[in-house]
Amino acid sequence: MKSIIIKIITIIIINIFFLFSLSYAGKTLRMDDEFRRIYNREELDTIQSNLNRKTSLKLLKKRLLHIPHVKFRVAVFSYEDPWGTDIGNALATIMAREILLNSNVYSLGVLTYEGNLKSDKSFNLSYFDKVEKLTKDQEVTISIWGRIQPEGNSLVIDTNVQVSEYSLSNYFSWDLKLPKAMGGGALQAHLKPDRIKLQRFKFKKEYKSSLINSINELNLLRENPNKDSKVVAKIPIDQVYTVIKRENNWVYLKIENGKEGWIISKGYCSEVFQPLLEPARFAASLLEYSAYKKISNATENLTNEALALEEQIKALDALNSETQENIYRNSIKRALRWVGPNRWTGIDKWTKIDRGKGTPPGGAAFVNVKALAEIAIKLHEEYKIEYFAMVERMREELEYMRRQNDRGWLDRYDLSNMRRKTNRLEGAVFDKIVLDNEFIKKIVNELATASLNDPNNVDVLKNLSILYTILNDIGRTEIVNMLVEKAINDEL
Repeated sequence: MKSIIIKIITIIIINIFFLFSLSYAGKTLRMDDEFRRIYNREELDTIQSNLNRKTSLKLLKKRLLHIPHVKFRVAVFSYEDPWGTDIGNALATIMAREILLNSNVYSLGVLTYEGNLKSDKSFNLSYFDKVEKLTKDQEVTISIWGRIQPEGNSLVIDTNVQVSEYSLSNYFSWDLKLPKAMGGGALQAHLKPDRIKLQRFKFKKEYKSSLINSINELNLLRENPNKDSKVVAKIPIDQVYTVIKRENNWVYLKIENGKEGWIISKGYCSEVFQPLLEPARFAASLLEYSAYKKISNATENLTNEALALEEQIKALDALNSETQENIYRNSIKRALRWVGPNRWTGIDKWTKIDRGKGTPPGGAAFVNVKALAEIAIKLHEEYKIEYFAMVERMREELEYMRRQNDRGWLDRYDLSNMRRKTNRLEGAVFDKIVLDNEFIKKIVNELATASLNDPNNVDVLKNLSILYTILNDIGRTEIVNMLVEKAINDEL
């Protein structure tokens, strides 16, 4: 017993060290070098797999994580720059530093990939295919990349974000458990889409040099926390740097090579470029949801895709609240902002973002949210009816026990037994619930209609399969299961 306690205490201490010893760290890498390293490693993986040396392969992969001892990792890539504006690296730097220096999550590592990832015939992969490989290689939570293009006398910058497959499964997935009498399955929802355009930002070409100068400041370490202080170092390529302490708008960094100094964390962007920071802050908000289940509101200079993502997360999060019906009804209200005859269109009165019209970002995702919330409400209503009936039966049983007891009161043993019985019955009450077939058919019709416009939404298809099974519609269940398999294969 003593040895078990010692092991538990040791694990707790290690976890505390894990969380706080390297809470915030960054590293700048060259994209071409990293991609070639992965390509060479994949060849090595094939060789080692053929030799069945699985253990050594796992250890090899672990050693290749650039910032291994962190909970969350973000990858920011140099923006695709086909017209040679030379600000791709600068934009990646500003996004990476804003996330690293101003996020509220613990244990964060940010990787900045500089250089060029344009399509390479030798590897037969597109820009985004290479981004995918690099993010998977580093077990990234979210990734950011973008594209620059000229438009007359202006430059247009598109910034995109993607939530990794691991994050979708662990932080951005929700389920609704059904009673055993209805098969005991779970209806599901995942964040859709997992890849969105966060912002389209436009500025005059004449401001380009100002942007580059602002970003250059983010690579300089100074002796003291002020802009007039002596520059003591520059953040190098391929060296991990760690946040040591903070003072007002400055952060003290220590580089892997031993050099250290102060770097500005706020106020480095001119007013013209302040909107550029909003995608980074929204990405940081996604990290905060992963850590604390809190997400900030989308802001004016973001796209309706960002607004839809934020409202979808808030609507789905309520399904895990296990609380009262009004919370579930709020989920429905949020979903109806995007679907149905009263879909909100035009400029949103709170965020000033144009909601657009027609099919919302995420396709059938909001119909799925609405369906899960309506089923949750119905289950809650039925549970209350059965629960109060159970309470009444228990009250009658207690009264009978009192009458049978010569003392006129119940001892501690009687009450303990009654509590255990009540706890068992609460689960049994839920598992006996069977929802009305007409209600299930209504939900099914809504999901099936939504699926016609979004045939690859796996969540909707899987939920339809469960609901058709409840209705004992074997033919449609088999058809939907085939569609699920096709949709999964299309995603690969």
